[in-house]
Order: sequence, then structure tokens, then C-alpha cells
Amino acid sequence: MRRTDLAMEMAANYPHDGVKITQSGAVHTVEILSQEAAKQIGKAKGRYCTVTVENFCKSPADFFEEVKQLSDVIKTFLPEDQYAPVLVAGLGNRMITPDAVGPLSVEKILVTRHLKEITLPSLPPLRSVCAISPGVMGQTGIESSAFVRRIADVAKGGCVIVIDALAAAEIQRLLTTVQICDTGISPGSGVGNCRAELSEQTIGVPVIAVGVPTVTELSFPKEGETEQFPMVITPREIDQAVEHAARTIALSINCALHPDLTIEELSALVS
Repeated sequence: MRRTDLAMEMAANYPHDGVKITQSGAVHTVEILSQEAAKQIGKAKGRYCTVTVENFCKSPADFFEEVKQLSDVIKTFLPEDQYAPVLVAGLGNRMITPDAVGPLSVEKILVTRHLKEITLPSLPPLRSVCAISPGVMGQTGIESSAFVRRIADVAKGGCVIVIDALAAAEIQRLLTTVQICDTGISPGSGVGNCRAELSEQTIGVPVIAVGVPTVTELSFPKEGETEQFPMVITPREIDQAVEHAARTIALSINCALHPDLTIEELSALVS
């Protein structure tokens, strides 16, 4: 099987008693219930929800409805306290389009931590939210997990949400699915460039990962040889698709974090 970050693809190939798979509309849920199953499948124990969306390469028929669908799933992963602080981290390289989902998303996150001492009569009480884009090790010389770990104190009592681009095994999954999970993430794992993981064990607070598959791996024979030549490919419309995916994910997270504001209000605030 080709490399993939999607639990739904990995679990489908490794049936196990310690795995529970359910489907509700566009939401496919994989629950890995035991360490034995986790080891066999290659994904950490926890819950993985994969939401099927309209292809990010084109405009959806109902953008706000798509945002609401994703937001409703994200809400199920958040702390029960709707005002618990949250740090949003956009992982990836802003300069490489298929890897730019995270950095582009955090640009549209409604950050409010600096407003907690300010009372705005026109707005309801807001959750404390801050956002960072730590870059990649090749740019900074520092692991993304190290950045997030040092800053995660601002999310004590709440959680960290990390946004990243993923790899999929099946081409039809590219830019048509969003995976949300409570197990954190190992950046680059889907393309064989695994960096230090971001999880509750390494960061110190619960970590929710939101990802969109933007690449897949295909192998081609080298001319005159039997050896296979692996390549990572991405759709031709990747520029438009990543911008759309980032906008959708950011607004979905904003809606989940600030339920007292409408989608229209949040869209206006971060536009």
C-alpha cells in the first residue's frame, strides 16, 4: 500500500477486532481502541473522523453548509468548556503550495487572546485563541514540535489544534476529504519525511489535528530497469485548491471555537 496519513485507508486494509468503523452521512469514523490494533494499523490509539467535502479545486455549491459540517465535527473534539483557551498551529512550508494548507489557514484564524482584557459591547464573550505558523525545520533549524511545546502554556486547560497537509493513498481522496483526530500528528510522515510528533504526550495538552490530503505517491519504472521510481504528485489546480481548503478549514475552526458568533459574522471578521 502507498504511504497515507488517512486512518480510513489504513484501517480498511488491516481489519482488527480493536477497531470500530462507522459511517454517518459524509463522516467516516475510525476508532482505534487498543494498542495492539494501533500497532497493526500504524496509527495511534484514538478517534479519526474523515469528512468528505466537495473537491477543493472548485467552488462548493453551498460553502457555508460545508463549513458547518466540518465545524460540527471539530466541536466534538474540543474541551467541554467552550471558553477553554486554544492555540492553533499551522504546520508546513508556506513557499511550497501543496504544503501550505497550515500556514494559509492560520492567517484566517480569529485570534482573541490579546482582547481578553477588553470588553466589546458589540461582541459576546470570546474564547482565548492564539495562532502561530512555526515553519519547517529546513527553514528554521528547529522542529515544529519544539516551537509548539514552548508556546503551549497559553493553552493550558484547553487544547492545541494543528493544521497540516496530508498524503493519501487513493487519488480520489486528494482535496476531497478532511481528517480530524485526537491523536496529534507526525509532520511529513505520509511522504517519508517524518518529524517529531505533536501529541498530548509531547506537548502537554490535548492535540487535535486537522488535515487535508494534497499529495499522493506513485511509482514508475525507470527506463530500461525493473526498479520503480517513486514520485509525489499533486493536482494541477493545487494553487486554487489549497487557498480554498485553507479558507474552509479556518472558518470551520473559527465557528467551532466561537459558537456565539454566526458564520456570516466570523467570515466578515477575518475577511
